[in-house]
Amino acid sequence: MTPAEHLALPNVDDVRQGVITARIAAHIGDMVKNNDRERDLDMGRARRDLKWDRMYELAIDPVHARAVRNSRSPEDSEACTMCGNYCALKIVKQNFNFER
Repeated sequence: MTPAEHLALPNVDDVRQGVITARIAAHIGDMVKNNDRERDLDMGRARRDLKWDRMYELAIDPVHARAVRNSRSPEDSEACTMCGNYCALKIVKQNFNFER
């Protein structure tokens, strides 16, 4: 299934997006069926710790993940793209030690 389904012949980008969508759906199914949330927990930890490169490694579509971050980068490279200078993750990281 592609975004162009029933509208036009799919192009390479349509097929790529359809495959990524199917991979995400399969991942969710596997996560529920096999009770395996480790990848998602790792992604959450990487986000909490503001480890962007680790998040790209764990992303199902790392190229897209990097492109989204690059297109919306805040002034502070340590902050998340949603909050900028008011990034709760950055503030928590500065005030709590999660290495314990």
